[in-house]
Amino acid sequence: MIFIIDQPGVSVTGRLSILEDVLYPRSFLLNTLFWLLLAKLVVSTVRYLWKVRRRDRRLRP
Repeated sequence: MIFIIDQPGVSVTGRLSILEDVLYPRSFLLNTLFWLLLAKLVVSTVRYLWKVRRRDRRLRP
């Protein structure tokens, strides 16, 4: 929950609450998008390498 910041004087210190604390949705969305794209890149790379490896096996005599 690094995108919810405890705001002193407004909420109970040491407790996070979406209603009382500051939420940074843009940072949360950018971080989530980064990790999803990174995961997609890894999956795509593994699939590509798997396909190339299978194709190379078929071409060998």
